[in-house]
Amino acid sequence: MPATATSSGPVASLSVLMARPRLIDERELLDAARAVFIARGAEATTREVAEAAGVSQAVLFQRYGTKRRLFFAAMLPAPPTLDMLLGDMPAPGRDHARTYLVALAGRMLGWMDAAMPGSLRAALHPDFPEALADAHAPAGVEALAAALTARLVALQTRGDISGDAPGLVASTFLELLHGQALARLLGTTDPDDDRAPRAVSILWRGLDPGKLG
Repeated sequence: MPATATSSGPVASLSVLMARPRLIDERELLDAARAVFIARGAEATTREVAEAAGVSQAVLFQRYGTKRRLFFAAMLPAPPTLDMLLGDMPAPGRDHARTYLVALAGRMLGWMDAAMPGSLRAALHPDFPEALADAHAPAGVEALAAALTARLVALQTRGDISGDAPGLVASTFLELLHGQALARLLGTTDPDDDRAPRAVSILWRGLDPGKLG
């Protein structure tokens, strides 16, 4: 008589695996992909990413369609949580405003430090920057700049800081912090250097309400 499948052994185990594909959320999948791509570059295969994530290649293509979309989604930072980065409005006053901006710069630097290795890999991809349209980073950066501008306007309205171009100040601040994060990654600055107060000090001459009048 032909052999029949039983409820135990390799056949049953394989059936369970096929019936219950591993569930993995997007953040976990992208974290695994980021680790692979940072280590191996864009030449890493979807098979390597799938193995690192513990899923099939089919799962990757179901979610992202192409390797390029997966690569840029993994390499470029997810939009920051704006409420967490901006924090609460400080108490009124010049000194409180400066202390707040230093803390804000520290939070933004932390986000940029984490995002920088992947961002550099993305910039080296032959499809950069055209492929940015498939990624989430540009919208996230624009939203961050807009939120920071709005916060600076609120501080100006209270008289805590001066200045007549909050949008320009916001973009300059972000560019300055980005440069510091890049320099730290490249090893051109002391890793223990307290960058946030230094960044605020560079801009403070134009923001200090004590300079008015």
